[in-house]
Amino acid sequence: MDILERFLYSIAYKFPKGYPDMNDEQDILLLESILKNDFGFKLKLKEQDDYSNSKYAEELDKIKKKIEASKPNGYELSHLKQKTNNSFQFYFKDVSPRSRNIRSEITNTISTLFPNSNVEVLSVTSNKGPRFVMDIGEDRITFEIKGAGGKFDTTTTQKEGLVIFFYNSPINELFTPESLIESFNDLYKNKDKYFKGLDSKAKSSVIKLLDAYDGDIEAASKIKSSLVTLNDPLSAAIAIKNAYPNKELIRDGLFDTVRKEGSTLAGISEADKWNPGDVYLQLTKGLQYTVSDAENSPESISPITTYNKNFVNVWGETTNIDGKSATFVSISLKQESAQAGKGKGYLKGFDPQQIEGKIKGATYNLSDEEKQWDEKQLNNEIDILKSTILGQLSGEANVEYDPDLNPKEKEKLISKYASLKLLSFIVIQVAKGAGIGVAKALAAVASYAASLTGVNPTFFKVTGNPTGEASIVRFPGESSAELKEDSDIIINDKMTNGSILIGITITMLDPKTNQNIDKSYTMNIRSNGTGQNTIELSPK
Repeated sequence: MDILERFLYSIAYKFPKGYPDMNDEQDILLLESILKNDFGFKLKLKEQDDYSNSKYAEELDKIKKKIEASKPNGYELSHLKQKTNNSFQFYFKDVSPRSRNIRSEITNTISTLFPNSNVEVLSVTSNKGPRFVMDIGEDRITFEIKGAGGKFDTTTTQKEGLVIFFYNSPINELFTPESLIESFNDLYKNKDKYFKGLDSKAKSSVIKLLDAYDGDIEAASKIKSSLVTLNDPLSAAIAIKNAYPNKELIRDGLFDTVRKEGSTLAGISEADKWNPGDVYLQLTKGLQYTVSDAENSPESISPITTYNKNFVNVWGETTNIDGKSATFVSISLKQESAQAGKGKGYLKGFDPQQIEGKIKGATYNLSDEEKQWDEKQLNNEIDILKSTILGQLSGEANVEYDPDLNPKEKEKLISKYASLKLLSFIVIQVAKGAGIGVAKALAAVASYAASLTGVNPTFFKVTGNPTGEASIVRFPGESSAELKEDSDIIINDKMTNGSILIGITITMLDPKTNQNIDKSYTMNIRSNGTGQNTIELSPK
């Protein structure tokens, strides 16, 4: 392994794809930040400002200077980029690309800087982040607020690792700039005492983050996002510590064993769809209910129902649904906006290649041959898929599909073909394979993506709050969902993008009230750029 490979391997955990994607603006900015802050390289991997050719350039200069001077919410503007003729993006330093709360706060502050420009803050949706619109001359212009990233950005592994780290530590209050400076040196010096329960990967990634703080703790204390990075998982750790002091949070060893055993008994290939818990709090040494106990359950009780009795049923208690001793508390640490997830795993049981054991590929992914098709063949095959899907939807009164024209660019044509191939698999293989019709097949995929599989143990969603107490929501065991009665499913297939967006509403049990509620989602069927197509679910 040469020095460049070693460098890329060492920073891989910071990037969503496991490597810096040089076609991704946010990955480029993060890589530049690492090279500059960690290695002292002063370079620009990409031109920063990009709006000089806009007809609004003069007005944009004034807007940019006003924002630079105000430093909204204490954050410094990185650069301004043109997206379309009437759409622009402001990037802010030391703000995570995925930190919607901070970006929303910045948006609200900026909107007050231009009282005479008819400024309106737009609502955040699953597909669009914080943004505002304002008048420039006679035109209405949209400005998106983006995060340029920084050395204190975290990955999911680091966030989860920090919860365990802080649970094991003596820290019981959120950091202030003063307390961070005062307590960090001792925390860092004794860090090896607080890694119990962490796997080696998580431990390594947490150390890398702590090293960044140790490099200049006084500077870190003055950056709001650096406090958010620590206080968000710290608030979750404090909430768990208050309910269950002096126990052990685990993310490896027995945690992995139980996930494997539980998902096998549940008949689900993806462990987090059986149990969405990212960490388990261990109450006793041994399992109360083993695989053998589960497999020997009475005929009226499924094996997974027995195995699920290893988990606590009510937050703060130590007993299961039968009131008997439990082994674990299952804790999900995902943020509120990330409650839903991916649904492609549901398709495996309907794929002939998977069923016949030919697992090298999957029918719904792109083949090597398809990736080489030219524009003409892509257009032909896309038209065939659209026609096939429309044919399958005849008689489905609750599913609306009115396909647009095909995209013009080859890249989007490939993405569109990939998305339609996956959609056609659902409307043919899944709908017919399960004998449930297209509408219920789409609802089943959505429910699976939301981890509402009917086989889960009770788990608790602990959502961190960087400025206050973490919230705790209980999700009852064996929760499930179904398509809302008489609701319409809208399949949105536009020529302007390569993905397929599906609007769907499912009826589920509200974990806060124990009453049935209707919840609307957007299901995004798309290509991830490698031929491995994906399905992502987000709350509307």
